[in-house]
Amino acid sequence: MKKFTLIIAAVVMGFAFAACSGPSKDAILNEVSAFFTKAQTEIQAIDNAEDLINFVTSFGDKKNEFMNSLAEKFEMKDDQFVGFSEEENAEIMDKISEMATEYNKVEYAKCGEIMTPYIEKYDNIVKALNEKFEAGEEFSEEMVNELRDAYNDIAKYSDIVPEELANVFYADDEMVAKMFPQPEE
Repeated sequence: MKKFTLIIAAVVMGFAFAACSGPSKDAILNEVSAFFTKAQTEIQAIDNAEDLINFVTSFGDKKNEFMNSLAEKFEMKDDQFVGFSEEENAEIMDKISEMATEYNKVEYAKCGEIMTPYIEKYDNIVKALNEKFEAGEEFSEEMVNELRDAYNDIAKYSDIVPEELANVFYADDEMVAKMFPQPEE
């Protein structure tokens, strides 16, 4: 019985020493996963450009704060987690990068979803004006105001316009410049 008790005590102490020996990769990665999962859930729930731009512009600071708290909680030195080999650190950083990349994909898709109607509206107005321009017709003040308002809406949210939508906007903007040439100074 005494031997059995000693074996049990040794096993329990082994677990205690393992628990005190420092953080595990899983503990670090679980925290990172929870952070990015929460961010993905929050951004997917956004349904308007104002909230989206506020979220996206503040997310960089939130991510920096999270990484700083992670560095404090799990002790980092020279951008490496203390207590892990270089290979283990590389594996942890690769996993963190993968999770950040997945979040970026979700953010990019959400920006496209929210900004597509703005770009489509501008594109339709520009095309309608261009048809009138090519036919030599005059523009109504209402059409010009619609164009200006659509442009201003996009400009307000320009930081969250995905590249492929921005390309549509730039092509339309070139047409607008031809229809409304600016006087040279």
